[in-house]
Amino acid sequence: MKIEREEFEKERNYLNKTVSLIRKKISNLGQELFDDDSKVLEFKKFIWDSHAEMDPSEMRSMMAESDLQVSIMQGKGNYLQRLFRIQDKPYFGSIRFKDEDGEENIYIGITHVEDKLNYYVHDWRSPICSMFYDYETGPASYKAPSGIIKGEITKKRQYIIENAELKHIFDNDLNISDSLLQEVLAEESSDKMKNIVLIGMPGVGKSTIGVILAKEIGYQFMDSDLLIQEREGCLLKDIIARDGIDGFLQVENDVNTSIKTEKSVIATGGSVVYGREAMEHLKEIACVVYLKCPYERLTRRLGDLKGRGVVLRDGQTLRSIYDERCALYEKYADITVDEGRHGIEKTLELLLEQLRMAKKV
Repeated sequence: MKIEREEFEKERNYLNKTVSLIRKKISNLGQELFDDDSKVLEFKKFIWDSHAEMDPSEMRSMMAESDLQVSIMQGKGNYLQRLFRIQDKPYFGSIRFKDEDGEENIYIGITHVEDKLNYYVHDWRSPICSMFYDYETGPASYKAPSGIIKGEITKKRQYIIENAELKHIFDNDLNISDSLLQEVLAEESSDKMKNIVLIGMPGVGKSTIGVILAKEIGYQFMDSDLLIQEREGCLLKDIIARDGIDGFLQVENDVNTSIKTEKSVIATGGSVVYGREAMEHLKEIACVVYLKCPYERLTRRLGDLKGRGVVLRDGQTLRSIYDERCALYEKYADITVDEGRHGIEKTLELLLEQLRMAKKV
């Protein structure tokens, strides 16, 4: 099903309008932050110059007002940073949703873009965007503050946008034989249909980052620890107690070796790298990403290791398994993302940048 030229031009015009709006907002927000900074400095100077004449309640009120202004500035600054990041690729997908109030296009990106309450792009975390991940075309619903909204998805699309230029559009209900999707795969990368596997120590955020990454690129999410628990009918720590560490590692190796999927982000357990057959299989079907976390930061994140189902032999410490596993993570990784002191959002940004440079997504 080929996108007609008229439809492509319509989508291109919408992209151009959205990019123009984002750049206008960047300019306006930058000026606002400059003005706000000057006002906050003046306000703080006023408080300092007048503090001797104020009673304690007036001083607390003034300080609270100052803190509020700083908080507002921080919110604007954070939004400005997000706008900078999306200005060349404001959205990655859309749905056309029809309910009793009418029909509208919902464009989905990593942050919202609106003008006078007219939403050009919806944040992927908003309730209405959940339908993009939960439904194909046909009946659909989402949970809003007012209750369950029911309707129908009449169109569902993904976009390839580079440097604010629309490259390709394809409908999500296309299959691999459709000519447009074949064109996309041929021109962009033969790795488009591969999976992404996340490896790393427990506590580095493989599952959290994996869920967000999957939504960002339109893939499914899979947690191999949950697959193990589903197959065995009990928690990881209970499998270790029942079968011992070697028995658990065999189960983990078998489950990961049996994974057959396409266009999925797969978060694995920290001990997956002990299974040679599993890692060879995962490297065949996916791009393997090592989420690297400094040891000192990891110690602050982890609590009861055995309670988390961490494979820890008698006499082993977190330090010893960290050193042992890091060598294996580096051995099997196609891409390494050093989390350093970054939060989840920055780590995800670094991961996406490396994946795109490697042309994996």
